[in-house]
Amino acid sequence: MDISRSLIHYSLVHEEFSKSRDLIKGLLPIFAPAIAKHNGEFYNPETFTAELESMYGLKMHPYVAEDIIPKLEAENLLCRTQAGKKAAYINKSEQVFKSNIDQVNIFKELIDAFVQATEVMLHSSGLTMEKVSIEQAFHHRLARLDFINEEFNDKESTEVERLLNYSFSRFIESMSEKDRKYQDILEQAHSGAMIVEVILNLRTPPDSEKKLDNVQILVDAPILIDLLGLADSDLVKYSNELIKQISSSGAKLITTDYYIQEARELIQNSLRNYHNEKRRITDLDRFLLKSSLNFTKTESIVRDLNGSLEKKGIDISASNYINEASTSQRALTLEDEVFSALGNYQNEKAQARDAKSVALVVSKNRYKEINNISEANILFLTKNSRITEQINSYLRRKKIILDGTISPVITDRKLATLLWVMHGGQGKNLVSSELLANCHRAIESKISILKKAKNTLLDISKLDDEGKEHIESIINNKRTAYCLLDKVGGNIDLIRGKDPKDLIEEIIKEITLEQQEISEIEKNKEIERIRNETRSENEAFKKESENKVQALQTRLSVLENSNNHLVKEKSETEKKLALATESIGTYLKTQQEEKFRKIRQAKAISSFFEIITTLLLIFAIFFVIKEISIINTKNPINIKGIILTEQFLIWFAPILITSLNMLLTWRIPDYSLRKITKFVEKKMFSFLLSLRGIDLVKDERIIRGVVHSSSIIVNESDVSVNEKS
Repeated sequence: MDISRSLIHYSLVHEEFSKSRDLIKGLLPIFAPAIAKHNGEFYNPETFTAELESMYGLKMHPYVAEDIIPKLEAENLLCRTQAGKKAAYINKSEQVFKSNIDQVNIFKELIDAFVQATEVMLHSSGLTMEKVSIEQAFHHRLARLDFINEEFNDKESTEVERLLNYSFSRFIESMSEKDRKYQDILEQAHSGAMIVEVILNLRTPPDSEKKLDNVQILVDAPILIDLLGLADSDLVKYSNELIKQISSSGAKLITTDYYIQEARELIQNSLRNYHNEKRRITDLDRFLLKSSLNFTKTESIVRDLNGSLEKKGIDISASNYINEASTSQRALTLEDEVFSALGNYQNEKAQARDAKSVALVVSKNRYKEINNISEANILFLTKNSRITEQINSYLRRKKIILDGTISPVITDRKLATLLWVMHGGQGKNLVSSELLANCHRAIESKISILKKAKNTLLDISKLDDEGKEHIESIINNKRTAYCLLDKVGGNIDLIRGKDPKDLIEEIIKEITLEQQEISEIEKNKEIERIRNETRSENEAFKKESENKVQALQTRLSVLENSNNHLVKEKSETEKKLALATESIGTYLKTQQEEKFRKIRQAKAISSFFEIITTLLLIFAIFFVIKEISIINTKNPINIKGIILTEQFLIWFAPILITSLNMLLTWRIPDYSLRKITKFVEKKMFSFLLSLRGIDLVKDERIIRGVVHSSSIIVNESDVSVNEKS
């Protein structure tokens, strides 16, 4: 199995990166000569990046050089000092920079010798190959000098590759047969070639072709101002270079309406300060002061700010999408917490804007960590390192991001570093001998590190292909490579003393434990997610229930009002009915009293006629009896000496009979004249009533109808009220 470039890269440089995700510590041997060349001078990011390209053909954005300053200082390559109010740094490398022209010439002779020998063999075999390709083949095999036998054993090699392997083997053998001087040159070239592999891997990483087509980058107001060219010339240049890298990577720059408004306000404030000659506070104030042309340019830009941003490739149409995306309950809760985590701002509106942006990018990334920048949905780009420090601390506390993962909130310097790591930095091409000599100079004073790495690779090379693949996958995997360094306490020296098979078993155990920890973390995250979803559902259900209760309460209130209105209507109706009934009662009473008066009058008259009729009947009886008595009493009657004369009988007998008849009439009316008198009385009574217009039967029916109608109206009113209730 061939020792891949990535394996060499990770074994020499990325071991530290795999442990702590700190790329710089592994690259310090490469950076040291660029620092040492300017020892004692102030550190200048542009000078530093220029030296890297000059020495290795490795291009680096100045923002990356700024971003690594704290790491360079921590490794004693830079010394912090003050330059006015700002911190400055002085180059302070222990390595002494010296010219390597002689070394370049020696390596050139070495490479040329191999090229000549190989060309002879190719010609003899009827094969052809360009000189550059032969030099590259030499570098490739020289970096893998200790594993050349594996190159020969590769059965899938082409005829040209087998010839190159043979040529390289003969060349190394001939160099070894010479004196110690050539052996040392070969060893120096070998160490330099290993660093060349690292440089080539940095210039063109394995995933350098990966695009960020699905990544959106939200930029804040200060970066918008830099992109518009309203800043120092260096900042403008660096910003344009970064935008170019972002565009070439496929990512999309977006912003929001509130950041556009903030940029407009900042620009207008600076223009007012310029007009009023107030104290210059911001970089934009100082930019305007440098030249009147800057003032004219700024005024022109602010008149059509949206158009100027679109010309710079900023998508300003995403505001609606952004506003809609940050309206979920969880995002709003996160926004409130982030607002508190940001601490105190002088401008509370700016604090609210940044909190909203952080909540947006975290929610759009589904509250998950980002292991690779290409996996992100959206990033929040800012110049304010204070924001990133506080937000990243908060997100770690909330377990939204883990150590060793990418935060969705990054500075422009950190983004430049991520793009550099991902896409590399292909600079100018150097002569192979010069690149080899420069790489040798970088590792010359740290040859022990190289030897340790070589011995480790030799031990691993004794494993079978499966074991090698496993080790390579561990080294290429940032997380598992961290286990490798953990197992030996971060000291590569400890690896050499261990049996590779035992080391693999221990590493596998560590990986298993780590995977269990990862599974536990993922499990806890899933539980937390379910809890959050359940909490959200409960809150939604609670809110829905509250809304329903409120609606029912509103409905109940309406019904109560309606019922009160109906009760009021009923009360009023009852009052009206009571008044109507009272009026009817009064009317009926008046009518009744009038009728009773007429009846009493008729009754009195009819009674009078009854008496008259009775008297007339009595007198009639009296005269009848008298006439009868005259006929029958011709002779006097003697009763015990009392003589009743005719004259006495004529008058006394009628009186006696009439009296008796009257007694019988008044005592027993049903068997005497009472029936006749009563009949006469009734007829007279009815006749008198008819004269007064009184019909007792009809009046009684009308009275019953009026009372019955009033009762119906009252009952119908009660039914109507009950139905409405």
